[in-house]
Amino acid sequence: MKYRIGGKEKLLAVGVYPEVSLAEARTIRDEAKKLLNAGGDPSENKQQVKHARLGDASNTFEQIAREWYARRYDRWSDSYRTEMLKTFEADVFPVIGHRPISEFMRPPKKVKAETERLRLGPNGGDVIVVHNALVVLSALHVLSEV
Repeated sequence: MKYRIGGKEKLLAVGVYPEVSLAEARTIRDEAKKLLNAGGDPSENKQQVKHARLGDASNTFEQIAREWYARRYDRWSDSYRTEMLKTFEADVFPVIGHRPISEFMRPPKKVKAETERLRLGPNGGDVIVVHNALVVLSALHVLSEV
């Protein structure tokens, strides 16, 4: 099923005939259209379901970022740590917090696309928010290479 989201064309594959019947394909298409009408992305939803099935959902970006924050908590002033946590909770977690961390262990081009989503997010345009998210993503990328 072809669809557009954010001006970009995407394609949702539902399966191969005869493994997926025409009736099943139509049902999947109808569910995808409902999700699109509600403002969701069927491809991302499909990936999230897949990761959840594989047990990857327990390691979300939000969970890992909070662990990173807790390890560095005592290095920062009270005002800075409060501001950082509020920023992540208001701007970063709603946009990418639910996503499995394995999605961010990609080449830098993919990570750049994620930071672009932050710029366009609910309170987009805040350079500090994007910088803080990049710091966490960079730390995670370095850890994944060790």
